[in-house]
Amino acid sequence: MIETKGYAIVRNAIVMETIAELRLEAERLAEVVPDRAYGIRDLFTYSPRIAELGRSQSMCQHLPDLRLAPVRAILFDKIPGSNWKVPTHQDLTTAVRERHDIDGYGPWSVKANITHVQPPMALLEGMVTLRLHLDPTPVTNGALRVIPGSHLHGRIPSGDIPALLGRDPEVCCACDAGDLLLMKPLILHASSPSTEPNHRRVIHIEYAHRERLHPALAWHESP
Repeated sequence: MIETKGYAIVRNAIVMETIAELRLEAERLAEVVPDRAYGIRDLFTYSPRIAELGRSQSMCQHLPDLRLAPVRAILFDKIPGSNWKVPTHQDLTTAVRERHDIDGYGPWSVKANITHVQPPMALLEGMVTLRLHLDPTPVTNGALRVIPGSHLHGRIPSGDIPALLGRDPEVCCACDAGDLLLMKPLILHASSPSTEPNHRRVIHIEYAHRERLHPALAWHESP
């Protein structure tokens, strides 16, 4: 399903005992980097527990290709002080340790002091993201919205996105705690601000064929 639609939801993928443990870890992390509690990057470095989760059978069994390995993780939360709107977009960058100018890689950017680059399409097309929900995420709490099949269009110029939005219907990926959303990074997706005064914690882990990265580059995170 994920190859054709670009997304899939696995209900009750992770048992609630583990979710409760991960909520405690999320609370700890929010105290470690309170200025970035809304979006903690470099997550495997900050949290060996989440690095373990990214490699675990409970997560990896849901991947469409077992050769995929975790290469980046982010903890997202929508809290009153950082309750943002995410416009419709594709995930086009990945995190690497340092910049090397290579044909097919670019443009480059820096987010939270981490070097990011847009890699070749072949690498992006092979990636899969797993988003584990630690809290109920209905439409009123910032649930992700996707346009099924939009990942098949490749890299979409930003000016062409409104036409796709007007032509193809969005699907709301409402999830409960313990649910897992699988998505291709190239699928068009967005989310609205939460209208409820609740956490919306999501552990976002990206998986790739590590060997497809140019040998002059190194993944920033590789637990």
